[in-house]
Amino acid sequence: MDKTARLLYDLDKRKLVLKVICNERLECDCDNLIIENICWSRQGAIEGMLKAHIGIMPLLDSEFTRGKGGFKLIQYLSIGLPCIGSDVGYNHSIISLECGFLPRTESEWITAIIKLSNILSWKSYSENAFQYWRLNFSYEKNLEVWKALINEP
Repeated sequence: MDKTARLLYDLDKRKLVLKVICNERLECDCDNLIIENICWSRQGAIEGMLKAHIGIMPLLDSEFTRGKGGFKLIQYLSIGLPCIGSDVGYNHSIISLECGFLPRTESEWITAIIKLSNILSWKSYSENAFQYWRLNFSYEKNLEVWKALINEP
């Protein structure tokens, strides 16, 4: 992300900010990336996501991460955040190419962030993210699934 921050700054003098909402601080020596640590609380997480432009879920491929359910990505989609998530576990079942990216390499991560830094591209991915959530993960969609499972009209 530090390389991406440098590229963005060189392109048009914009700064890349990574908001980390967690109980533990991310301490990292970066030359270009600005890291904003936000101590997790329910309200802090909501406010942080509402002020974000992209939702990311970087994961290393391991037995543990392959078992993750991608709930964070679904939360991002529910507020119209385009997503970038590692192609690990269930993530590929959540992110569609119309609303986000599943990068496998550093180069693909950089490309995804740069693409979403373009306002027109971001707007399209953002609109698609919310529609994708509404059609696949919303309360109404889940209610339909549960009703079908218990054979209720």
